[in-house]
Amino acid sequence: MGTAERLAWQRTPKKTMVVVIAALVTGCSATGQAAPARESTISIGGATVRFDGLGCVRSQSYLSILAGRAGAEVAVMLDTSGVKPEVDWIKLRNVNGLSGDVWRGGVGRARAVRRDGREYVVTGSAYGFSAASPTDLGIPVPFRIDARC
Repeated sequence: MGTAERLAWQRTPKKTMVVVIAALVTGCSATGQAAPARESTISIGGATVRFDGLGCVRSQSYLSILAGRAGAEVAVMLDTSGVKPEVDWIKLRNVNGLSGDVWRGGVGRARAVRRDGREYVVTGSAYGFSAASPTDLGIPVPFRIDARC
């Protein structure tokens, strides 16, 4: 963590962190009830990956979709201010041995679709690497994230 990130972290109100953590624990639902696991799935490299929970956090016009388990993490930031959601960035870390990133206007490619106002489908290919060959950088990491928020 760099100096600027450390300072931003220190200035973050503790109540804000509690609200974000509480939202992650409760899952995607705005009512505080966790969405059923069958409604939210993540596929990386063609294989569906199980996570204990998938959380959605809304802040103004942005929607974060987060999932994690021991040693693995998926994070998605969507800009929902327009008619169609836009992917700002995606971070995949050690999911089935694959890691990769997508940045709007940068590396990788991704597309997000809102299905019924609560369900988001994010698909694309991240710029990344495989734990099996960590020196081979820049491999495409295909993914699909179905999140019911």
